[in-house]
Amino acid sequence: MKKLFRTVAVCLLPLALGGAAPSAVTPPPGLPEGVEPLPPEMHSRMDELVHTAEERRGLRLKRPVAWGWLGPDALREKITAELRKELPAETLRPFESALKAFGLVPERLDVVGVYTDLLTAEIAGFYDPDAEYMALVRRGQSKLDALDEMTLVHEAVHAIQDQHFDLGAFVDLDPMSDAASAREALVEGDATWAMLERVADISPKILEESSRLEGGLSKAPVWFRETLLFSYFRGLAFCHEVRALGGQALVDRAFTVDPPRSTEQILHPEKWAQQRDDPVAITSPDLSAVLPGHAKAAEGELGEMGIRILLTGEDQSGRKTAETAAAGWGGDRFQVYEKDGRRVLAWATEWDTEADAAEFETAARGLGADWDVRRAGPKRVQVVRGVEGEALAVVQGALTPIAEPNPPAAPSLTASPSAARY
Repeated sequence: MKKLFRTVAVCLLPLALGGAAPSAVTPPPGLPEGVEPLPPEMHSRMDELVHTAEERRGLRLKRPVAWGWLGPDALREKITAELRKELPAETLRPFESALKAFGLVPERLDVVGVYTDLLTAEIAGFYDPDAEYMALVRRGQSKLDALDEMTLVHEAVHAIQDQHFDLGAFVDLDPMSDAASAREALVEGDATWAMLERVADISPKILEESSRLEGGLSKAPVWFRETLLFSYFRGLAFCHEVRALGGQALVDRAFTVDPPRSTEQILHPEKWAQQRDDPVAITSPDLSAVLPGHAKAAEGELGEMGIRILLTGEDQSGRKTAETAAAGWGGDRFQVYEKDGRRVLAWATEWDTEADAAEFETAARGLGADWDVRRAGPKRVQVVRGVEGEALAVVQGALTPIAEPNPPAAPSLTASPSAARY
């Protein structure tokens, strides 16, 4: 099963043009039911836009893909179906449990419903790698406007990526994997870079604009807002810097032999391309024996990105402090256990230096009185939430994870900037 690669409208341009929608016609071969072909005046621009995507990305499409558009009702049906595939119940339940154990979303929040509403409201277009077609969202326009053209270039790059790098095999759909978030940021950042390649001061400009959001995305819980935008804007900044360091050869290398291993490397590209800093792999012990009657509900990593979000909070007032405290992340692993509707969070974190560990320890103590934060080693901080008294000491004592270096990556390549090839 492959992921649906979407372009979020708020990430592009705040446009919403009026106009009469064209009458429905029979979809041509290659377009599924519910997706209509573009009208002739739009269709005629597609070859040029695909060529633009090929030129900017430096790779050609190996085979044609279909393109069309669909209305709001068909879009919601499509997004709902895709979310059921991407986040089936057996994946969603642990993910939702983890978000609520950390307090990242309200306890009563319908995670799937919020995510569906958010994506349906904000999507400008998508590429479907299963059916190999790309589609615009019909907003009443009668001709392609700037938002449409940017969206189609973005989605054409996803088609190029898929045909050259097999996105289905490359992208991990585990929502609790920090490495999966890093790979998604590479995929979306690469497409966003090609879409915005002609924009002056591309990285600083776009990152600045991303902090001034309007519409449904600005009202979403901070976790959804930040993780969604991370893939586009932080991925964009990563690809921008990697191209400056090694040209397209270095970007292609990230898709093939040496993908980024953490959101830390996306946030700090030099930790991937130059002063290599791979995360440590943490193996946490099973705590069932010290939590009688509890069942493990979730396990995963927050990574530097997730820790930033957790420490920043909803009001965003602590963003700078959170960024400082999350920097120097070396690795982490959390577990969530449940019993009778109550959750216990056990979280082990490793840091690059003792000073980094101390900064995080101080920041984590500000999360609330029910967060037990303890220094468990020179560079280790352990956090437990949801258990008190003698049981708390027992859980903290049993939480002694093993941290080991990841297998070494292929030697880093910092090639000279290369001209686009296709």
